[in-house]
Amino acid sequence: TTTTTTTTAAAANDAQKIILHAYPNGDTYIGAMDNSKTNQCIGFGIYKCKNTTFIGEFIHGKRHGYGRLQLHPNRGSYSGEYVNDRKHGLGTLMLKDGSCYHGLFQNGKMEGHGTLRDVRNGTVYIGEWKGGKRHGKGTLTDMTDGSIISSGLWSKGEFVSEET
Repeated sequence: TTTTTTTTAAAANDAQKIILHAYPNGDTYIGAMDNSKTNQCIGFGIYKCKNTTFIGEFIHGKRHGYGRLQLHPNRGSYSGEYVNDRKHGLGTLMLKDGSCYHGLFQNGKMEGHGTLRDVRNGTVYIGEWKGGKRHGKGTLTDMTDGSIISSGLWSKGEFVSEET
């Protein structure tokens, strides 16, 4: 069975219903829901399931706008913009191993300009991305001494050539 508790908070000219909704699978949602039969999450809310917690904005039951997704236990996080339930726009992705990407996303993948600090191999890449891979102009630097490893053009994650 689904359990729903409704609290009404006074708004400027109308009442906004804040819902605590418990789903049969154990997931919970605290926030506003639309008034249709679909009961979709809208506006700002907190959605928690077994392995994730999302705090942020929803439209039509999907993450849309700014939000923070925390993967449990300590498996990483994403803070940034969403469109239609996907990372899209500026964001920061923290990986379980401590690596961090800050930059642009498109349809859930790194796309456009961004910086990846990769602790696994001790490098920092600053440059362009396409489809989640290094693509376009970019520079790969050693984190320990700051020396440049590769600088120039990248294609599908591979270094192609130095810029001339």
